[in-house]
Amino acid sequence: MVQQRRRRSVTRHLAGAIAALGLVAFSLGALAAQPNDAFPVSHNMRRIGHADLQGRTAYQPTLHTINGRTYLFVGHFAGTTKAGLPNGGTSIVDVTDPANPNQVNFLPSNGSQMVRVCDGGAIGSAGRYYMLRNTSNTHEVWEVTNPASPTLLSVIRPDLTNPNSVFTNTHKNWWECDTGIAYIVAGAGARAVPGPDGWTTNQHIKIYDLSNPSSPVYIRDIGLVGQNPGSSVTTATSGVHGPISIKNNPTTSEPVNRIYIPYGTSSNGVFQIVDRLKVLPASLGGTWDGLRATNPTDDDLRSLVVGSMDMTPTEGAHTSFPIFNVPLKHYQGFTSGSTRDLVALISEETDNHCNGAPHFGYLVDATRTAGAGGASAGENHPMVISTMQVHDDSARPDFCTRGTRFGTHSTNESFYAPYYGKLLVIAYFDGGVRIFDIRDPYRPKDVAYFIPNVTDNTIPTNVTISGVVQSFLDVSTDNAEVDDRGLIYIVDRVGGGADILKLTGEAREIVEGDRDDHDHDHGHDHDHDH
Repeated sequence: MVQQRRRRSVTRHLAGAIAALGLVAFSLGALAAQPNDAFPVSHNMRRIGHADLQGRTAYQPTLHTINGRTYLFVGHFAGTTKAGLPNGGTSIVDVTDPANPNQVNFLPSNGSQMVRVCDGGAIGSAGRYYMLRNTSNTHEVWEVTNPASPTLLSVIRPDLTNPNSVFTNTHKNWWECDTGIAYIVAGAGARAVPGPDGWTTNQHIKIYDLSNPSSPVYIRDIGLVGQNPGSSVTTATSGVHGPISIKNNPTTSEPVNRIYIPYGTSSNGVFQIVDRLKVLPASLGGTWDGLRATNPTDDDLRSLVVGSMDMTPTEGAHTSFPIFNVPLKHYQGFTSGSTRDLVALISEETDNHCNGAPHFGYLVDATRTAGAGGASAGENHPMVISTMQVHDDSARPDFCTRGTRFGTHSTNESFYAPYYGKLLVIAYFDGGVRIFDIRDPYRPKDVAYFIPNVTDNTIPTNVTISGVVQSFLDVSTDNAEVDDRGLIYIVDRVGGGADILKLTGEAREIVEGDRDDHDHDHGHDHDHDH
């Protein structure tokens, strides 16, 4: 009955949607609705700039300062735009003046959702800048010292000596800018069907030394026990999404040497913490003996694990972002355990129009030290301590009736010090971008949001409801990131471009004054930027 009521609510809300929000459902073949002017809707956030990205559907935004100017690098899905332009590739936008973004380049590919950028020094030459991106079947390293004219330096393939070899699956990557070690996601075969590489998953982690960006050096493969070639273990979990490797604490510089790895993405999730030093060979400061690089045994993979956590089967692990040394706000009188290491663990919503289970963001206690009475450290037995959520009926019309996905996707992955450990940025698809106050990690609070408007470039979303295909104009905030000025960038999965945002009100005060929640009594005002 719940599902039947929700489906009936589509018809009930259509008139209100047309009048108030411009989010229109129409049968295929009908004229698309004009972009709405009732959005964007915001609370404690303000839009200060917009880049249309030429209508390309976007995945990952990455910010980097190059020769004193700030650039937004955006990864795009394969395919074409609403206007018929090639979509796959990487956009580079000069956002030094956030009110007037200027796209300086588009590097085409057959699909490059992911992009990372590092300063030269530990990687390549000092004074130069480097970009790592995926294509649908390789990873590439570019020099982007002149963002308007990048230079391709190398292509990472399954067989570095064979220019014709390609991966069958690539996706998210992580690049240690202080070492050049890259953890790329790639695979060669469907899940449970051994591929050419023998791994029984769609994608796992392949590690490379890219300190010389013109000459990649393969290190090894890792993944879950049961996914490795010849394993005697059966696992129902799908492949890795994208790891985050931490050599040193980004705020204190103390050694951490952990890799935080999410598996399953949207279901049957597993969150895993791996010892970075056990992954790497002695030549790179690690302790791995260098054996069985491509075909690790079950024991090889088990020996890497510091701790892991199985998620409930309807939840997956898309993003696992570590947040170190968070003081427990109301428990500083205790002599042990009053400061914790957290991981923001996010499950990805994958169904449009709420045609599936809801997905959430979680804060996980993964403290690296043992507290009083503890037989081991928190990271050896990670545990969810709170849930970050936005209710589908918290807006009118409710988010489930609007068309695209409603639920969590990812967090920011930059370690911007004024926000780190205080505010967490979560992309929430048609719920826009959400800012959670995590200073009290057992009671995270949604303190700001921004939901953008559809544009002329927005691609309609087709949904089958009671056997009838309907098409919706709706937004889909796919990923979010923060630059070193504290500006927040969001990109749209259905062609709406990139919005540049700044915090206002209570959210800004948390950063500037770190005032207690009880110091505020703000109303829930909605700012409309037209």
